[in-house]
Amino acid sequence: MAYDMTKCLGGDCPWREKCYRFTSETVGRQDFFAAIPYDEGKHRCTEFWDNTEQIKAKAYEIWLREGRPKGLDVVHWELAKIEILEALKK
Repeated sequence: MAYDMTKCLGGDCPWREKCYRFTSETVGRQDFFAAIPYDEGKHRCTEFWDNTEQIKAKAYEIWLREGRPKGLDVVHWELAKIEILEALKK
């Protein structure tokens, strides 16, 4: 599923790997923030879009699909990130 949103280039933002605005794939024409919205002085970003819940839900779906095996949580988490990125390409 693709969203019409403004993306972020990340820069030195410490949260960029957890932010959907940075981690989502750029498809076709894409708008980006003119300046990175992270405020270093306040240690916050006004445009942060947490992608953890989306990954968590997909990892749970994979765990169920694979028969609820034990000890594969990290594998399922990484597979979830891959599946989400692949879905964005379609």
